[in-house]
Amino acid sequence: MGPSSAEKEISTAPNAEWKSAFSRQPLLSPFCSSALRLPTLSSHDLVSVLSPQIGDEPLVPASEKNSLDLATRQVQAIAKPRRFPSWKQWKQLSRVLNRFERKLSFFALGCLILGLGIVGGWYVFTHRIDIPTIGGEYTEGLIGQPQYLNPLYATAKDVDADIASLLFSGLMKWDPEEGLINDLASDTVISEDGKTYTITLREDATFHNGDPVEARDVIFTINAIQDASYHSPLAVSFAGVTVAQTDEHTITFTLNEPFAPFLSALTVGILPANVWGSIPAAHTQLASYNLEAIGSGPYRFLEFSKDKTGSVRSYTLERYDAYYGKQVFIEKITFKFYSDTTSALQAFENHQVEGLGYIPFRQQEELEKRRGLILYYPTIRREIVLFFNQESQAALKSIDLRLALAQATDKQIILDDAARGKGKVIHTPILPDMLGFNENIADTFDVMAANTLLDDTFDWAENQTYRLDPNITSEEETEEEKEETDTDKETVEKEIVIEETAVVVEEEPTGLPANILRFTLTTIDSGEYIRAAELLSEQWKAIGVTLDIKTVSAEDFYSQVLEPKNYQILLTGVLLGVDSDPYPFWHSSQIHSGGLNLAGYANTDVDTLLEEARAAIDDGVRGEKYRAFQDQIHKDMPAIFLYQSSYGYALPDKIQGVSIPSVIFPSDRFARIENWYIKTKKALH
Repeated sequence: MGPSSAEKEISTAPNAEWKSAFSRQPLLSPFCSSALRLPTLSSHDLVSVLSPQIGDEPLVPASEKNSLDLATRQVQAIAKPRRFPSWKQWKQLSRVLNRFERKLSFFALGCLILGLGIVGGWYVFTHRIDIPTIGGEYTEGLIGQPQYLNPLYATAKDVDADIASLLFSGLMKWDPEEGLINDLASDTVISEDGKTYTITLREDATFHNGDPVEARDVIFTINAIQDASYHSPLAVSFAGVTVAQTDEHTITFTLNEPFAPFLSALTVGILPANVWGSIPAAHTQLASYNLEAIGSGPYRFLEFSKDKTGSVRSYTLERYDAYYGKQVFIEKITFKFYSDTTSALQAFENHQVEGLGYIPFRQQEELEKRRGLILYYPTIRREIVLFFNQESQAALKSIDLRLALAQATDKQIILDDAARGKGKVIHTPILPDMLGFNENIADTFDVMAANTLLDDTFDWAENQTYRLDPNITSEEETEEEKEETDTDKETVEKEIVIEETAVVVEEEPTGLPANILRFTLTTIDSGEYIRAAELLSEQWKAIGVTLDIKTVSAEDFYSQVLEPKNYQILLTGVLLGVDSDPYPFWHSSQIHSGGLNLAGYANTDVDTLLEEARAAIDDGVRGEKYRAFQDQIHKDMPAIFLYQSSYGYALPDKIQGVSIPSVIFPSDRFARIENWYIKTKKALH
């Protein structure tokens, strides 16, 4: 029995209404969804109408079920539109837009692309920087001749040490900011008693011939240094040290007694045992490998040239691609050699070299004005010091005299004039950047106080221009003083023009009494030292002290002056080492001929402090010992510490990335050569 007409009306009326609505309104893309007009019902209401609950009596005939399902999906699609049009919808865009809209759309798209290009280009332009890249060559002039680039001997000459520092690497190395750090060593362990050092080697280090750096190479190098037949000046650093191999990459050093500065000795370059092991010790200094060196450093030997006399004229290094550390950027470095500073400067003027390994103070100001050149002035661990040889003259044994001389010395004036202000005034044998520096010690420039100290012992002469030495009578003259006096007594003829009339007069003898307070200052025949000596002579006149200046050439200075202790007052530079240890310069055991105790200073308390400091592994303990040592030195005043000097170094401005805040030895200017570069490339930042 079919439904009644009333039932048909109830069951079909809603469906007919919605079906009619959907048949009249075709679905469009989301861009044109506003064209669809539907009755005002929520999506929930629509779903409720079109999808009755299960169990309810169906309101829609089965024949119309598919149409209702389609309508439901369409309504749900409209109620929850896509966030971004599909590709099929994008393809309909040109059919929906009219001609003007299409042109406008393409114009907008073009503007968008152009804008993105401009923004992107601006970003790249403003964020693109120059970064270092491999390439470029550099030529430097050095004074002297390379002879032994072998680490066993290289420390004896600056020119050898400079080149060897680039060719060889040691277990440890010095860094201007970090101090002593691992190099070939990857790990360093010190025993609690301070007698055993266990070193583990890096496993990626190789020599320039491709051989790996192993424990046997380290042992060969140390044994060669200790072997007297090799005549290495480094032997004293390893006296009493036993070295043994634990495995292929581990070495153990055993000391008889704790020795705190020992690690600094391990900066010596390591030799390849495969190369040097077959060469007899007696022939070592004659071997070609002293120049054709094979090391494990950042650069390797490429070539050298000699002139007809056999002198080396140039020596070229190239970067070692297999270097274990940070790779250097500069491809080649060539050193050229000159007999003296004058010829080196001439070569620089003629553009034969681009930089100079050392610039004397007198030439620095002129070179600073040169375009294309940069002068660097790193502080160097070199003290300019006045040493008193108390055994040479009785007056120098007076502590009051030595203190007065210190008070009458204007150190800042000397630094500014003799060294152009390139350095730091100092007052102690330990420098500010070294372990144990005593910042509480300072000499005060006070001429009045200096005169007061001298008044009780050294009387002024009648003319008040010099003081008398009570230790010397007027009849007592040394042979040197007698010779000088005889020379001074020679009369000098001078023309004096008075009212256009020439009159010849005889001067009275100008010789000074033999018993005046008078000393001879001996120094190196160098502009800086001579000027410092002249300034001291002028300053000490204010307290009645007469100073004669004697200069000796650098070549003869050691044999004629230092070794025999042939001086009264010595003005010289003292080059300190990596470690703070002042033992070689101030322990009484170093007074003997050939020792470095240049003041001949002997104090049992100081000896004890220096010995205890050497044995202390704890830096805090060492520092306290060194501060007490400086207090005693300042009290006894066996020397006057003037200033810490700088190292003048000239480089062309094409070399970038250079930072040389300080050096210990001149060769340390290359300590961070891995940061130097000439060539660059562009990269985004």
